[in-house]
Amino acid sequence: MYPKIPSLMAKKIFAVIACDGLWKSFSNQEVIDFVQEKMENLKSLDLELQPNESREEAEIRQISDFLAAEAVRRKCGDNVSIIIVKF
Repeated sequence: MYPKIPSLMAKKIFAVIACDGLWKSFSNQEVIDFVQEKMENLKSLDLELQPNESREEAEIRQISDFLAAEAVRRKCGDNVSIIIVKF
């Protein structure tokens, strides 16, 4: 089963590219809601930056980690690879 891929709209904020391990655990809308919520929550937190990493890159890295961990917690039963592209 492959996720439906909607066309990009004028107000695009991010895209999530992931393997089936994520999509076995989340619907498209659940992923959108999860990422948007984490984007809002991380704005007020101090994040540990990796060398040569911007604040925005650290936020996206952290959100990807949270999303993968949640897929595993939901017992996806597969590997989970995630790329979040912020526009």
